[in-house]
This record gives sequence, C-alpha cells and structure tokens, in this order.
Amino acid sequence: MSRRTCHRTAFWTIARAAAPLYATTLAASVGSLVDTALLGRYATVSLAAFAVTVAVFSPATATVAGALRGVMPFVAPHRDDPEQLLPLVRAGMWLAFTVGGLCAAAVAAVPLIGGLWGVPPRVLDQLGVFPWLLAASVLLIAVGQSATSVLVALGHSAQVMRSGLLGTVVSVTLSVLLVGGPGPLPSHGLTGAGCAMLASSLVSTCLNQYALRHRTVLAGRRIRPGRPIRVRCCGRPEWGCRSPVRCW
Repeated sequence: MSRRTCHRTAFWTIARAAAPLYATTLAASVGSLVDTALLGRYATVSLAAFAVTVAVFSPATATVAGALRGVMPFVAPHRDDPEQLLPLVRAGMWLAFTVGGLCAAAVAAVPLIGGLWGVPPRVLDQLGVFPWLLAASVLLIAVGQSATSVLVALGHSAQVMRSGLLGTVVSVTLSVLLVGGPGPLPSHGLTGAGCAMLASSLVSTCLNQYALRHRTVLAGRRIRPGRPIRVRCCGRPEWGCRSPVRCW
C-alpha cells in the first residue's frame, strides 16, 4: 500500500470517528440557542441570569470532557481485551466523580461567583434553583463522559451521536413546553430551562452507559466504580515510565 493510500485511509478513519461527535456538538448548540431565544421572550432579566450561569457551566462541562478524554489513549490498546479494559473503565468512573464533583460545586456556587463579579442583585435573584439544576447536569455529564470516552475509543462514535441527538430532542421539546408555555401551559422560566437541560443530560448519560454495558466487549460484566486501582510504573518509555515494575 502506498504512502498516499495510507494517508487517505487514515484521514477517512479519523473523519468517520470525528463526524458523529461534531454532529453531537452542533445539536447541543442548537439546544442552547433554543433556550436563549425562549428566555429572551420570557424576560430579559431571566436571560441575563441564564447567561451568568452558562458562563460557568460551559467551562465546567468542557473541563469534564477534556479530563475524561485522557482515558482514551489507555483504552484503545485493549479494545479487544475486556479483562484489561474493565479496570481502566472503573478508573475513568472515579475520575468522572472527582472532576464532575468539583465542577458541579463551581456551578452551584454561581450566586456567590456572580456577586464577586459584580452581577446586579436583581439578576442574581432570578437564579432560584437553576444553578443547582445545572450542577446536577454537570454530574450526569461527567458520568456520561466516562462512558462516551470509552465508546469513542472502542469505535462506537455513532452510538454517542445517537445519544446526543436524542438528548437534544428532549431538551428542545421540554424547553418549548416549560419555558415557551404554548397555549394554556404556564411558563416556568429559568427553572423550566434547567429541568430541560437536566433531562437531556439524564437521557444521554443513560443511553451511553447502557451502550457501554450491552454493546461492547464489556457486555455482561459488572461495571461499577469499585475500589480505586493503584497504578505502578510499567517500564514503557512511550508512557514516560522508567521502572520495570508491571502496571496493575
């Protein structure tokens, strides 16, 4: 096989893995735009409170996603070996709980952070339980990302896309019903938007966790955090190890 053919094959392999993730990101952006538009029609102050919370929520979810993608290089070499893969998945779940908990705490502290930023009190008064709903969403996203990273590393990007798209459909539908308040339905403002985002995270997380447990080489195995594993240096220079001790 020529070098040009190898490069072309590698390109399409990467494109097939990345395209579903890109589509999921675009769909999530559409869901956020729907919330913004509906809250803008509901009340300008509510829209401002939404923007303040999302200013913390977006970096929090990006931090969670970035941290858990670090699991992927360790998962990929063992994609056909469930015995080696299972401890890595469990370690990823502990990472999700740790990073997700810290980021969720930051989102829940939006009223305090907003006060330090000089956000007007009338905007902070509109927050209500919205930061707590988004904090719960961050935790769910972290748990979902622990499965998403493994699924992508195992070549199941399409499943991640389907879960993300369905989550977006749930978010948009609930936002229209709870925030837009069509017909006789009342509008719940920020609380409705928070419930829609929480439900979306729950749906996506459940679908990805189900796929990890039933549609991969780990099917039939119990996937739970368990006890944190201890890792020793394995002597592999490509991992920065120098000791001959085996990893476990």
